[in-house]
Amino acid sequence: MGGCIRSRLDQRIKRAVSTITQKGYRTSTISQTNLKVLELKVSHFSTVKTKLTNRECLIFALTDLNLSPQVHETAQPLKGYYGGSQGQSAEIIVSGRTIKARADIGFKWNQSSGVYEVIHDSYETVPKLGKDFFSNKLMLAYGKHLIRAKAAELQERFGECAIAEETNGSVQTLRLTFAGHQEVKQFARR
Repeated sequence: MGGCIRSRLDQRIKRAVSTITQKGYRTSTISQTNLKVLELKVSHFSTVKTKLTNRECLIFALTDLNLSPQVHETAQPLKGYYGGSQGQSAEIIVSGRTIKARADIGFKWNQSSGVYEVIHDSYETVPKLGKDFFSNKLMLAYGKHLIRAKAAELQERFGECAIAEETNGSVQTLRLTFAGHQEVKQFARR
């Protein structure tokens, strides 16, 4: 009798694990007891504060990184791993299809803090873009465009501007040379 109950229990566990696995959860086996343990790695959106303030520079940086941003005047729903938006929306959206992921990446303007927030599913973005994508690659591309925008603004006051770019190890230097003035901006990525 105990073997029959054990057999039915094993069948129920197998069906439950099969159903849960189909819905995107992960499972692992504990070999000593031959039972399945569910690791509920639920895909979800996280919101991360940034220092991104300039809309045009952000759009150019995303474009430079081949992410084809979709820009909207009002926040649009994001597509999550399971298809729904989970209540998240953003004005600048990178479709998950762009990076071969199931969830979108959003950049939502936070009026009270005056910066964009990144809304993303790290379960999807980290394997596709790398764990330092937002803090390194995106910020580097954004910084270049921000410096160039500032140079264009200063050019009105100081005249013609030339920009020279130099990289030495982890330090990248953009040298802005104006007629009669010279300004050096440095930023390090380590």
